[in-house]
Order: sequence, then C-alpha cells, then structure tokens
Amino acid sequence: MKDAPPPISDKTIRRTWTFIWSLVFLVLLAAVISIFFSPPETPAQKAERLRQAQVEDAHKKQKAASEMAFQDKLKNICPAEFACSTYAKTRQDCATAGDFNNCVRIKMGADYGLTSWCTDDGNVTVPDPPTYMQCLSWSAGNYLGIH
Repeated sequence: MKDAPPPISDKTIRRTWTFIWSLVFLVLLAAVISIFFSPPETPAQKAERLRQAQVEDAHKKQKAASEMAFQDKLKNICPAEFACSTYAKTRQDCATAGDFNNCVRIKMGADYGLTSWCTDDGNVTVPDPPTYMQCLSWSAGNYLGIH
C-alpha cells in the first residue's frame, strides 16, 4: 500500500493565503493608481471631446427642431384631415340639395372652414400629409393634454 501524502502544515496554509491577499492588494492598488493618476488630457484630446459634444448638441437641436416642425404640421393639418374624411361623404349627401354650399355648411358644422384644405374625394391638399394614425395619435394626445 502506498504512503499517504504528508499533511499540509499551518505554515504552508498561512503563506498561501498571504500570497493570495498580496495579489488582491496589488491588483486593487494598481486600479486605484490608474484611476487617480491617469495622464492629463492633451489639447488634441480636449479639442476632440469638445467637438464631439458640439456634434451631439447640434444633433439634439436638429432632432428637437424636426420634432417641433412635425408637431406643428400635425397641429395645422390633422384637424383638416379629420374634416376632409367627412367632407367627401357630405359632398355626396348634398349633391342633390337645392343649395349645395348651405347644405355642406350645415352638415360640416364647425369644420366647414377647413373644407378649403380638402379635395373632392376627401383627401388633404397638402403634399406629404400625416397619416390618419398619426393624426389620431395627435388628437388623443391633444385631448389628454400631452402636447
């Protein structure tokens, strides 16, 4: 039968743990030193950082301006989009009326002033109008006070 390995002494265990904790301490010390004693920013690095900040700021301003323009477009065109959707049916209903304009004015009610934006088939006369769903979303947000 083979001999059993000799038992590990307490001294060996202490040396092993001392070595492990020394390595952990050195790694942490190196991390702290690299964080607090990093080289200063060069003028080229500072200029690049400032340029990046300006580009990001310009991009944010452009995006905000684009969103404002889109919201203005919705605010101006969506009421006409809803009015135009009923204008086509109203035109058909009033086709045989004795006074066409009076019939349209009565049936359209408050939306009569928006009929100048409408084509005869009920579309809006502006190029690239918002979709019906965009206007529906705008209308709901407007009703809830989000816009």
